[in-house]
Amino acid sequence: LIITTLPFSCKNNLENKSEIENDIKVDYLNETKEDFDNRMSWWREARFGMFIHWGVYAVPAGVHNEKKIEGIGEWIQRYAQIPIKEYEKYAKKFNPVNYDPVEWVKIMKRAGMKYVVITSKHHDGFALWDSKVSDYDAVDFAPIGKDLLKGLSEACKKEGIKFGLYHSIMDWHHPQAQANDEPRYDYQNVSNPDFPIYYNNYLKPQLKELMDNYDPDILWFDGEWINDYKHNMGLDLYQYVRSLKPEILMTSFLSMKLINWIFLILTVVKAYYITWDFMHMRDEKFGLQVSVVITLIFLMAYAVFIFLVEGNYIYDVMYEGFVSWNF
Repeated sequence: LIITTLPFSCKNNLENKSEIENDIKVDYLNETKEDFDNRMSWWREARFGMFIHWGVYAVPAGVHNEKKIEGIGEWIQRYAQIPIKEYEKYAKKFNPVNYDPVEWVKIMKRAGMKYVVITSKHHDGFALWDSKVSDYDAVDFAPIGKDLLKGLSEACKKEGIKFGLYHSIMDWHHPQAQANDEPRYDYQNVSNPDFPIYYNNYLKPQLKELMDNYDPDILWFDGEWINDYKHNMGLDLYQYVRSLKPEILMTSFLSMKLINWIFLILTVVKAYYITWDFMHMRDEKFGLQVSVVITLIFLMAYAVFIFLVEGNYIYDVMYEGFVSWNF
């Protein structure tokens, strides 16, 4: 029995070792130009998509304690310096009962959009899906009690719309991330020595959940400018995500260094040589106070410029509270 099982065990170990080595040999950071072009082909042809900012911040809608807070709405927790327990009260009111992902996708398709990117988790740490590593999500913490990504993902696949997810690396709710400095959330000057634990035991497991459950075509990272997030983490995360889905597209914001800003500037001068996109964000002054005629003029001007220099136009919309689109 020993003689017959030992070689079998050794063989298994060798096979497992070989599988691990094969996985390691795939260096996604140094893919060939041909592989890169093949992976980017659909994006370069798409040219037009939608970005959806949506989360707990839709409840206060820029107003806290009856005071209008300056700055973009999704940053209200930091700009108003709202303690976590107080901000969680907004999450307890997050109940978008009129949410209709099928209708959303129909709107995109009628507009000629080829892809969508929606916030799976913004800086406030609230997840729009049923996360197994946290209860701070739409299913377990909010009255809606529903996975808000599943229906949209399924509708996109049915209609041929590429499905993308925005995901924040920074997290104001997690104690091992930026919650250690609530309510200031001063990610520039206050470090958290436990951030590597958050990175390995929370950030990466949540990303795996998203990859396994929704099979996204795009991962749009943000919040990588915090001092706790090191460049080597960005390289590791890139390898990790592409090992889960080799053909996925990810933004360069995964590890935002000086070179990324240089590329961003060069897009205006040499857009033909760089794969890039332009996000048109509609803030309150532009989206709610300017006439429709002026809005259309701006849209047309942006679109013409971007298409002339072979860019990709992603139009950012916000779902206002529970019932209406902010177009």
